[in-house]
Amino acid sequence: MRMVAKVLFVCGKGVVRVLIIPKSGSPFNAQTGISSEENGTMAERRGYSILASIFLPAHSAVKSMDKKAEAAPAAHYLPKIKPVVPGGLKGLFWCFPASVRDKEWGIYVTTIGLTHVAPHQSYPPTGHPKPYDYQWEQGRRLPFYAMVYISRGRGWLDLERMERRPVQAGNVILLFPGVWHRYGPDREVGWDEHWVAFSGTVAKRWMKQCSFSPDQPVLKARNEEVFMGMFARLIETAQQNPAALQQLMAAQTHAFLATLYSEQQTALGGGDVANSVIQAAQARMQAEFASNLNVQQLARELNVGYRWFRHAFVQQTGFSPHQYIVELRLARARALLAQSPLKIKEIAGLSGFANEHYFSRIFKTRVGLSPQEWQAQARSET
Repeated sequence: MRMVAKVLFVCGKGVVRVLIIPKSGSPFNAQTGISSEENGTMAERRGYSILASIFLPAHSAVKSMDKKAEAAPAAHYLPKIKPVVPGGLKGLFWCFPASVRDKEWGIYVTTIGLTHVAPHQSYPPTGHPKPYDYQWEQGRRLPFYAMVYISRGRGWLDLERMERRPVQAGNVILLFPGVWHRYGPDREVGWDEHWVAFSGTVAKRWMKQCSFSPDQPVLKARNEEVFMGMFARLIETAQQNPAALQQLMAAQTHAFLATLYSEQQTALGGGDVANSVIQAAQARMQAEFASNLNVQQLARELNVGYRWFRHAFVQQTGFSPHQYIVELRLARARALLAQSPLKIKEIAGLSGFANEHYFSRIFKTRVGLSPQEWQAQARSET
């Protein structure tokens, strides 16, 4: 059920703020409620929540919006707003609240957006609410994580107790809670930035598991088309404003982190050449895991040394070549145990294990149950 009673578009200083007035809030008086001079902080103090801030010209066609907007759902009008700002700056951003349910998911999004900064355009742009807004001289500390993707131009990043880092198109800036920073484009070139900020216990665990660190705040996005597409889908989701919006954005943020992690692992494992070799090896393993496949011989057939092959395989899959084959065999065994009337000995042979005893030992070690126990449990659940 939507809890929106009114949607108010407030124009001031080149920024249109889309304010949501909850049914439980105080009634809005069109004459005295909010003036064009009020900023987002004042609006929030008066009980209104900012749904989005859209950069528009000060003389923008807010006047041309139908007066019925005051009573219409936000999702109906947001996609129709065309963000354009004179002087070369174009962009939009959303700030999102997070309910108890959203935070219990372990990851929630606080803001997303994009900005085009033309050459000689002042930076950082104004109009962002706290804690996103900041002055260049003072820098900023965010209370959450943020990922900033630069799709055009170049610039730099300053972090406390670290030398200035160059930033260029295709780079991803990772910002961490409580870490002082500031960043900006080269005035002669400008840049295009896209960002998502997020927080939560699961987000913290993901960042740690992916080995992302403030010590390496600038990473390379190897497939830029993928990142652009992901940001486009994230913004489209925000514009549609569907039910469970935070959960959908959380899943998309996870996809961002997973994609970035995958690209870093590919680089650590030897880059595109290694990626091609590992993909070829995985295809062979998936086709021949039930046979007596020798991984050292496989490396020779792929024209690489085994030590290099094993290192690259671990970096890209998380398994050694032998472990990967064992996992494929166990997956086949579980499928046969659940669906076929075959005996354990026959299932072991069809899955690529040398004998029933070895199969039972490996199965119990990896799965936590014997093949017979797992089979009984699987069949009882169907």
